[in-house]
Amino acid sequence: MLVPRARLAAAERVLRHLDLGVPASARASVARQMACESEVHALRQAALLVPARRRAHARAAVLDEGAREMVATARRSGAVLLSAHLGEFDLAAASLVRLRLRVVVPVRTVSPRIRHWYFNALRRACGHQIVAAHTNLDALVDQVVPGALVVLMADRRPHRNHTTIDWLGAPATLSTAPMRLAMRAAVPIFAAASVRVDGRRVLCAGQPRVTQVEALDDLAAYLRQAPTQWHVPVDLSELPWSFPRE
Repeated sequence: MLVPRARLAAAERVLRHLDLGVPASARASVARQMACESEVHALRQAALLVPARRRAHARAAVLDEGAREMVATARRSGAVLLSAHLGEFDLAAASLVRLRLRVVVPVRTVSPRIRHWYFNALRRACGHQIVAAHTNLDALVDQVVPGALVVLMADRRPHRNHTTIDWLGAPATLSTAPMRLAMRAAVPIFAAASVRVDGRRVLCAGQPRVTQVEALDDLAAYLRQAPTQWHVPVDLSELPWSFPRE
């Protein structure tokens, strides 16, 4: 499959700079798989706008034991879900909606405007409840109620309220929102990801965590488990790490 050179170069830089458990001898092959996977994922995303395809894909998801515990906890008290752009992450959220959970997704404005509109259309098609990324913490706490999951993505650079944490072997600028939100709402944080295992789409979740660092460790394990399924943006400044100039 032909992939844009810029996407391939971005994947190669990420593999050189971050600890994803990929040996140097395999980086070129894994980078190409990452780039191909992201191109194919873009096509799968477009298919989500077709209701029949969306319902069929959502039904096909399998929940592991941790994900089942996360669903049960969310039904009792609500929960914070920390995730990444791994696998078919948008379909995983659609699967949670099918389980009658309210999936709340803070989103930031992206350029150009048509791109922002398109991604919001996909999110709404999957049943996500969209709130602005700059929503204040008090308003976001009000969203953490029994039957709801607030989904925050760790693998994108935050614009405010951040801290520097060593993650995947390099200093990362990460939002403090997951920790502050969980503390204010008195609910646990779950790291969760959607990965394909033996041809099946599996929604995986770690143990309920008290701290964001623990949840980040769980999320790092999922990224290392399936690095070829991580959707790395062409513009690496969108990631929370600073990459050396090449």
